[in-house]
Amino acid sequence: AYAKLERIGAKHGTNDGSSDNHDHVYGYSPVQVVLGWLVHHKGVGVVPGTTNAAHLAENSPRSLGGMPKFSPREALDIENAVLALVNG
Repeated sequence: AYAKLERIGAKHGTNDGSSDNHDHVYGYSPVQVVLGWLVHHKGVGVVPGTTNAAHLAENSPRSLGGMPKFSPREALDIENAVLALVNG
């Protein structure tokens, strides 16, 4: 499930460059994919809970709002991955 989220994040290009963290230089992290899916496809507002300024910038509403929209197939794949992770 996690690998599917990684592939979707990589497909959607680089993050907005708002941080010096180069972990996600090839795309969005799996966490950002899930947060973006919640924002764009479920209408959920997210409030990042972190004390790390770089993570706050990466997961901010501005960054997530700027993510490309997921295709219907990608949205279904993300939903299935989230369910698999939650249900173990």
